[in-house]
Amino acid sequence: MPSKILSAIRENQIIVFEISKKNYIEKTYEIIAEVSNKHDNICYVTLNRPYQTMLKDFAAKKIDSGKFTFIDAVSGGGKNSPGVIFVQSPKSLTDISIDMSNLLGKKTESFIFDSLSTLLIYSDSMTSIKFVHSIVSKIRAASKKCIFMSLKEDSGTDMMKDINMFVDKIVPY
Repeated sequence: MPSKILSAIRENQIIVFEISKKNYIEKTYEIIAEVSNKHDNICYVTLNRPYQTMLKDFAAKKIDSGKFTFIDAVSGGGKNSPGVIFVQSPKSLTDISIDMSNLLGKKTESFIFDSLSTLLIYSDSMTSIKFVHSIVSKIRAASKKCIFMSLKEDSGTDMMKDINMFVDKIVPY
């Protein structure tokens, strides 16, 4: 029987997984592992954990990091190299959007965005909603998949209420 994660991915194009902050990291890696078992070219946008930390965690959890291109908005910049694009900060929404758009035309099959909750720390609700709507529209037009992570505790925010209108499914996880 397919997992809750795989069922959601198979049946929907744009998904939000709402995860409790109590076990956020553990559940996030479960989702990452499932996506990497299904897709070979994944863009992982991280607003929470630096690229180097992600690589160590992937290795420890036996997740093939070679399937991923990371957009790292946490490390504060750096020299781009194969497999990683550095963005100055999580506030750099234009840069994140451009980098995601550039990957749409390549072999990238799916995007994982970690996390919507972090967007609210760095940008106001309306700016965050416009940003998410823009990238969702581009991803839909390109017929790719996108998985957003969000804290379950943020489910009642204005941003999450509005985002509910343009994603296919919100999955409590």
